[in-house]
Amino acid sequence: MAFVVTDPFYIKEDYYVDVDDEEIAEIEINDPENVLTLAIVTIPEDIRFMTVNLKAPVLINMKNNMGKQVIMKNDTFPVRYYILTGGSEPPR
Repeated sequence: MAFVVTDPFYIKEDYYVDVDDEEIAEIEINDPENVLTLAIVTIPEDIRFMTVNLKAPVLINMKNNMGKQVIMKNDTFPVRYYILTGGSEPPR
């Protein structure tokens, strides 16, 4: 299985990850400096409608190579963030 991923902090400057301590404990994250945060990109046939999932980032512990996709409970960031328009609305 393979996914196109990107650094969500490059897509949205004010991006942040808010997850429960239990979820980060599952992949043994002890130091935030050792976490790689990625967001899954969807690239349809018409690339104008390319989106990134900011609601459910993939967190990877770079010390032990364990990773997990987590779903943030708050609604701050959408599942479908249109990259080219910079928001929840698709291009016209």
